[in-house]
Amino acid sequence: MAYHYAVYRSPLGEHYLLAGPRGLMALSLRETWEQFRAAHARRAPGEWVETRPEDHPVLDHAIRALEAYFRTGQVPAGVPLTFSGSPFQVKVWKALRRIPEGSTASYGEIAEKIGHPGAARAVGGACGANPLPIFVPCHRVLASGGKLGGFGGGLDMKDALLKLEKAR
Repeated sequence: MAYHYAVYRSPLGEHYLLAGPRGLMALSLRETWEQFRAAHARRAPGEWVETRPEDHPVLDHAIRALEAYFRTGQVPAGVPLTFSGSPFQVKVWKALRRIPEGSTASYGEIAEKIGHPGAARAVGGACGANPLPIFVPCHRVLASGGKLGGFGGGLDMKDALLKLEKAR
C-alpha cells in the first residue's frame, strides 16, 4: 500500500503531511523529515510517495485548509482525517475538535466532557500523542490555572497558534 506525503511551508515553518487511503493521517509541526518518518512508520508501513498536493485530493484539501487557517485562524471543515490510536485517545481527539477557534479548555475539562473525570493527565498524554495538530487542536488545551502546559511543537508555537486564532 502506498502512502502519500507533501511538504507545506507555513508562516511558522515547514510541515509534512501524510495521507493514507482513508484520509489525512499526520501533520508535523517542527519535526525533521527523519523524525516525522520514524514517528509514523508503524502506522504507515507501506511505500511513502512524495506527491504534489494538487495531484492528491486529501493533501490538496488539507493544504488549502492550512492556508486558510493561517489567513483566518479557522480550519475549514471537511478534510477527511484518519485516527489511529487507542479508543481513549480517539475520544479525546474528537472532543478537542469541538473546542471552537479562539477558545481554550483545560485538560480536566476535557476529561470530564468525555466521561473520565480525574483523567486530566491521561488527556495530556493523548494530546501529546496527537498526530494531527491544528486539525485536532490540542494547542487549545491548557493546564490548570490557564498555563500553556506542554505542546509537541514547543510552547512558542502553541502561543503563536492561540494568538493567531484570537487575533482573527
